[in-house]
Amino acid sequence: MKTAALLFVALALLACSVSSPLGPSWQRYISRLENVLDRNATAPQPQDFLHYPKQRDLVVAFSSPSINLLDFLQLRKCKLGETIAQRNSILGKHSDAAGRLIFDLQFLAQLEDCLKTLDQDNDTELRQSLKKAGAIKQQELPARIFAASLAGPEFRELWAKPNRAQTYPIDGADPAIKPLKQWLRWQKNWLAGEWQINPNAVLMTLGEIRKGLAGDLLNAQRLNLAGLISATALIDSRLGNRPLCLVGSSPPAASHFRNVLSKFFIADIQKTASRINRHQQQLLPVIHDIETTLFEVMASADIKLPEQYRQWQSNRQQLFELLIQAHRDHVNAAGALLHQCGMTPG
Repeated sequence: MKTAALLFVALALLACSVSSPLGPSWQRYISRLENVLDRNATAPQPQDFLHYPKQRDLVVAFSSPSINLLDFLQLRKCKLGETIAQRNSILGKHSDAAGRLIFDLQFLAQLEDCLKTLDQDNDTELRQSLKKAGAIKQQELPARIFAASLAGPEFRELWAKPNRAQTYPIDGADPAIKPLKQWLRWQKNWLAGEWQINPNAVLMTLGEIRKGLAGDLLNAQRLNLAGLISATALIDSRLGNRPLCLVGSSPPAASHFRNVLSKFFIADIQKTASRINRHQQQLLPVIHDIETTLFEVMASADIKLPEQYRQWQSNRQQLFELLIQAHRDHVNAAGALLHQCGMTPG
């Protein structure tokens, strides 16, 4: 059957980026539906993968308060002087967004003690310069956090399209869940003025976040969405034309349909989908909390969230909402056809 062949190709292409049971499961289910309903399926039209915004589209601007050489020499009495020296080194000047966040947090954490030292030396001018720099860094801290996390390479890799070597869904928890929760705790502390950090722990946590499977989740759910839409359209095409069952009759095709629904959808696709949904329920709340707590503070500080991120976030949410509706539509369509034959799922 030409339509079936096109359907299989479409589903195979959709699933080819990751080793997943979903593609073959949808192929088997829709093929059986075609046979029992005597209808041709429409090849699914999957959404494009929701690629994370490019780095250049998530850039935010920062001020660059500096300390002159003579002032810096006076700061050698403070631990803050060592931190500034590291920042002004070649490696410090070429650090990434995470490194710059770490520097600003260390600056803010060490500032108060240094100001007390300068009070003893009656160095009012340098003290005012440091206070001004600290105020700027505190004001820009939400943007620094955004640049080091949601706009950084680790979160981009977390949401990246999966490769063929990966198997999804996996057994056990997403390796990113625990470090994401840790990041959320730190983020709340930093935004509340608790700036003490362990730089190595921050970098290691970001490294663990990049190992997560959020991209696999997006890929699997767009596959499920395409499969649900195609399968529902197939059932609707039979509901809207020649009845599968006449009034008072229950032909063999009705039992075959219920068996297909039970064996290939409920016992197979739904079983895999439930594991994917558990992953989604574990991952999305912590992602939502990271975004919400940060974006609220950014807004109050008049720091504009890049539009590309906001659009990607909206598209991500829309995918999950469409999936919920598609599943509801499919269950309703299958139930209507069973009801036509005086049957219930079993």
